[in-house]
Order: sequence, then structure tokens, then C-alpha cells
Amino acid sequence: MPTQKYYNLVDQKKDGILRAMGEELLEHSYQEITVSRIIERAGISRASFYSYFKDKEDMLGCIFQRLKEDTSERLLEHVQEEKGDALKGISRFLDYLLEDKRGQSVCRIFHSLHREPECRERMFRMDREWYRKGMFAQYVHRLYECLDPKRYPDIGEELLASMLELAALVIAKTVMFTFFTDRDADRSKIKKTAVMQLAILERGMRERKEVEG
Repeated sequence: MPTQKYYNLVDQKKDGILRAMGEELLEHSYQEITVSRIIERAGISRASFYSYFKDKEDMLGCIFQRLKEDTSERLLEHVQEEKGDALKGISRFLDYLLEDKRGQSVCRIFHSLHREPECRERMFRMDREWYRKGMFAQYVHRLYECLDPKRYPDIGEELLASMLELAALVIAKTVMFTFFTDRDADRSKIKKTAVMQLAILERGMRERKEVEG
């Protein structure tokens, strides 16, 4: 992971460095990316790069963590802005991924990483750590605290966690079908199907008081 010197940088500087890596991932495979191109895009010296990261793999872990944190926080914000309505919040998050240029870039970067075994394995390891260290449980708790108790009076965090993981599968499938499969696909129909599936999940969450064993 990055050194403390990287974390001590101002946010604008950190964002610029990670953005350079993101732009490279949109244009080249991970194997083709070089530190030379990254530092040229970021406007930093080679010495600075190696004072922040051990190598480009170290930077890869950093950008994956940042993307995961940013998307998680955005979903949380959407639910908050929708006054604790999970369905509306998740639907807005889906709109962000499908319609917003920044969201589309996030999708393409994730897709680029998943195509390459080395990157995919690194992301899986980091995901396992997210669960093992309790970070997913902490996130679920934060999301739970945002929900409208009148709309969701009987659910618990375990049920919410299950709904969130199922919703992630729906979103991932929708993004894949929209951007990375048949270009002639009816995007409006794909999105409509996803919203319907999310609505079914949310209704199930509202109507079931506990997870059946």
C-alpha cells in the first residue's frame, strides 16, 4: 500500500496521481502500463513516484481501494438524499454508473482490471480483506443508520447486507450488458429490467422480518 508520504499529500495531488493511473487503465492493458507514462500524466518525478509507491502494483491496490471507497460513499449519499429510501438511492446510484461520465469511467476501469488475471486476483484478495477486517459490516451499519425506520421497521443489518450483495450483482450484470456486450442491445430495456429486479429485492427486504435459515 502507499507510503505515509503519499497520504500526507493534499487531496488534489493524490487525486491527480490516481487519475493518471485511471486514464492509463482506460487506454492500455495493465501489462502495457509503465511508470514512465504514469508520471508523465501525473506531472511528478520518478523519484516522487517511488517515494509514494513500491511499484505500479502497489499503486494498483491504491486505485482499487479508492474506487471502492468512492462508489460505496456515493451509494450512501444517494440513500441519504432520498431520505432513507433504499430503492430510490440504489436506483440513483445505477443512474450514476450508466449515465454520468465519471460513473462510466469507473465502470470501464473496473472492467479493465477484471479482464486481467493478475489484477482480478489482487482485487479478490482485497475484497476478502474488506470482509475479514469487518469493513463490510461497518459499511452495512452506516447504511442501516441511514434507512427510513418507518419504511423499514422490521429489518436487521443481516438482511440489509444480503440485499446489498444481491443488488450489487444486479448492478454488475446491468453494467456489463450495457457497456461490454452487444452494442446494439436496448439499453433502456436493460435498465428497466434492473430497476424491476431492484424493486423486487427491496420489497422482499421490507416484507420479511428476518432471514430464514
